[in-house]
Amino acid sequence: MHRKTKDYLDEIDFWQKARARLLQQAAQLRRHQGDAVTPDVSRALLDDLLHKCGLDTLRRARDRAGQHGPETTGNPPPRDPLD
Repeated sequence: MHRKTKDYLDEIDFWQKARARLLQQAAQLRRHQGDAVTPDVSRALLDDLLHKCGLDTLRRARDRAGQHGPETTGNPPPRDPLD
């Protein structure tokens, strides 16, 4: 098997396992949803979960993008109406 193919399959396996961990943690959080959870605690739980799955850098990037305001997120409007 080519090295690139093996790396690609390893990457797919990593993301599938990360997804499974996220779904399992989400199910556990839903079971305990009856408990009174403050927004700060739930955010800390989410940050911890993302860190465990290796996705905390995506969260920080999204938060930094949100600091610039909602008008800067997403795709920019086309310059020419024909675009």
